[in-house]
Amino acid sequence: MSTSNRDTALGGSSTAWISQRMAPPATIAADSKFRKYTQQVERCLATFESVQEWPDFIAFLGKLLKTLQGYMQFKEIPRKLIVSKRLAQCLNPALPTGVHQRALDVYAHILAVLGTEGLKRDLHLWSSGLFPFFEYAATAVKPALLMLYDTHYLAIQQSLRPITKAFMLALLPGLEEENGEFFDQVLHILDRLSGIVTPSFFLQNLWLCMITTKTARAPALHYLSRRLPKLSGDEDIAAIIGGDVGLLIRALSSTLEDDNLLVRRSTLDLLLASLPLDGPVIQKASVEDRVILMSAATG
Repeated sequence: MSTSNRDTALGGSSTAWISQRMAPPATIAADSKFRKYTQQVERCLATFESVQEWPDFIAFLGKLLKTLQGYMQFKEIPRKLIVSKRLAQCLNPALPTGVHQRALDVYAHILAVLGTEGLKRDLHLWSSGLFPFFEYAATAVKPALLMLYDTHYLAIQQSLRPITKAFMLALLPGLEEENGEFFDQVLHILDRLSGIVTPSFFLQNLWLCMITTKTARAPALHYLSRRLPKLSGDEDIAAIIGGDVGLLIRALSSTLEDDNLLVRRSTLDLLLASLPLDGPVIQKASVEDRVILMSAATG
């Protein structure tokens, strides 16, 4: 579909729709102090065009934070689409840790100002920078990032459901090394996420992570080895494994066919410990699904 046709199907210009979605409420936009606030944010954002060296990034972030701190009576961020893009750029892995720390300071201020309702409304904006960053974050800044996840994201409760998979993919790199410094902290956040969105929904998304993302498989298996119980058949299996045995089978098959020997071995260990092939879960699968799993298990 062409851009013009897509715009027509949306009932007008998609650019106009995005602009309307990003615009502050009319009552706030009409406030003279908010207009001044917007002008100051715009001037600050304009300086980003001249940023070249890492000290320039820190200076830009310092000025942006000072500007935002001057108008804390407003629970709205002017030009938030551009602000979110610039903050995400400041989390580029190629930049030094000092820039990342300063960017996280700005994120922390913004999320505190927005509160839970503001984060729910603009979840996609701030998550687009914060979620991909954890995998590359230096040890020195990971505590601050995990604090943002724990304090602000878990607080929005059921509103996490639409982004559960993305949130899990952000966190799973923290379980890559079982003796890692942040393993227990990440495990705790994932446990809380599971409790919020329900274990069944959580596991459905975990199976999807394993199917679609190779790098998520080893940490996902580390999580399952600690949290998936051995099923005897008396339990409500659907509530435990996520309600879709076919999805589970495809997740296990994908890990059994992974190029990484350790991933394949961890999957076999999980099958022996919690999901034996003659157990109640696998036996509830369709014949086709069992054939898929057996083919993957036998190479």
